[in-house]
Amino acid sequence: MSFPETIDSLARPAAGDSFSNSPAIIDAISDAVEALETKVGVDSSAVTSSHDYKIVTLQTELDAAELLLGAFGAIPWIAGVRYSYQNRGLCPLLSTNAPLADLIYAHPIYFSKAVTLNKLYVRYTAVDGSPGNFCIGVYTNASGAFRPDTLYWGGTASDIKTASAAEIDCTPASPTTKAFTPGWYWFAFICESGGSTLVGANTSTGIAIPQATSVTSTWNSLVKSQAWSGVTPLPSSFGTPSTSAWGEIYRIEFTIS
Repeated sequence: MSFPETIDSLARPAAGDSFSNSPAIIDAISDAVEALETKVGVDSSAVTSSHDYKIVTLQTELDAAELLLGAFGAIPWIAGVRYSYQNRGLCPLLSTNAPLADLIYAHPIYFSKAVTLNKLYVRYTAVDGSPGNFCIGVYTNASGAFRPDTLYWGGTASDIKTASAAEIDCTPASPTTKAFTPGWYWFAFICESGGSTLVGANTSTGIAIPQATSVTSTWNSLVKSQAWSGVTPLPSSFGTPSTSAWGEIYRIEFTIS
């Protein structure tokens, strides 16, 4: 027997031969069946070279990867589909939150593959305070640390929006689309007047992306004090966060090209 290194060429009995006249052939067939069983492996096989062991091990690793990547928002991106980033501090989908004025709220999202965003949305359900201006931007992640670093998209004076009890298109003025390489990014939000109620964009046509529960067990956003300015709503460099918070978060929706 040379299987599994090579395929065996088994002799075949002639027409009319009885089994009793072909002991060598029967032995060869028995050896071949045993070799196949060894290669395939029994259920829950501990033999590392068996197919059963390799398949179970691979499935376990895939399940773990799917859980990890799914938790980090790394799902298959589809052009034109609207995705709603749902932070675990705001469940269920239609939970709301009232951010405070003069604070930057930043929360992380992970892109598993290169994507180009072409729309950002947020939705207010109530507006309390005047003038109710706000601004959204995206920061890169700091090298060697887990915090916002450099303003990457939006967040400028041209991107200031006025709150209204509706879904608001917050797509940055320039550029209107932005390419993202795989990795961590931070969606940041600042408002001029506190008390307005944010609920995120309408998710009836969107796909919710859950926040990674393993990012931290005590906070889901980083917060930094920042006096509102109509000239520079979000700083070009985030700097060191002043605190972390649980539940003090907004939710946005976006589409990709």
